[in-house]
Amino acid sequence: MQDYSRENVLGWSISNMIGSFLALLGAAVLIWVVISLFQLFTDASSFFVLDEIIPQEMVISNSPNGSTLLPREILIFGVPIWALTASTSIGITMLKGGVSLMEKPRK
Repeated sequence: MQDYSRENVLGWSISNMIGSFLALLGAAVLIWVVISLFQLFTDASSFFVLDEIIPQEMVISNSPNGSTLLPREILIFGVPIWALTASTSIGITMLKGGVSLMEKPRK
């Protein structure tokens, strides 16, 4: 049975190397999310694509008194925010997993 905590010539174990890689990748994802959020609200061109895709009127329900409409801005602003939120949770998970692998006690 292989021992994954065995150190190599540099003094790093395999779990340390994988943990370092995951931690760096998780930090890079989080930095990318922060930069994307900044660009999303400073450059309006990101919303033009969603402006063409989402219809002008989104009817939730029709009633005799009139129809209930969903404001399309909820989707125009909500979809990018939701995607970046999912990316943030992926980055945090990678960072936590990497740190836990780096702190793994040696056998």
